[in-house]
Amino acid sequence: MTALHTHYDGPGMTRCRLESAKTIISGTKYLAEHTFLFEKYVTSLKAVFETLTECEEGMTANPQVYTLLKNIECTNSQVMAAVAAMRVSTTLQSSFTNSANAISETVSLVFPDTQGKFKKQYVALPSRRTERAAAEVAEAGEAKAAGEARAVVVIEAGREVASMVVLT
Repeated sequence: MTALHTHYDGPGMTRCRLESAKTIISGTKYLAEHTFLFEKYVTSLKAVFETLTECEEGMTANPQVYTLLKNIECTNSQVMAAVAAMRVSTTLQSSFTNSANAISETVSLVFPDTQGKFKKQYVALPSRRTERAAAEVAEAGEAKAAGEARAVVVIEAGREVASMVVLT
């Protein structure tokens, strides 16, 4: 039992989780709602901060908020104005959750049509039925012409083989 604990929670795995967390922090950027939902951005950062805390390299609230704001690279001026206001607000910078909620409110006002509109449709296919995958993706293309918004993800043998996000 001790050997398993040492293997899965030893210094080597801890270093691996730390490096993975740091890579996620540096690579996770919020650009706009139609490319990466703000909610998913915040959730991924929270998970990374929890991992850092478990590895005894946790961040206090101010560095967490700094990371949240630094990785927002949106081209929308209203969102960037909210980020700028957040950088000077000492009360909101004291909590990652409060900061994320304040920016999330602005994002939902700026991008109201994308909130909860993307519904993923999973289609499980047995192997060698890729014609069905092509049909599902083509159907999603027809949905775009009809003005619907949805995402189609085709799963074959446990792997994603085709996907298409239809934006209106």
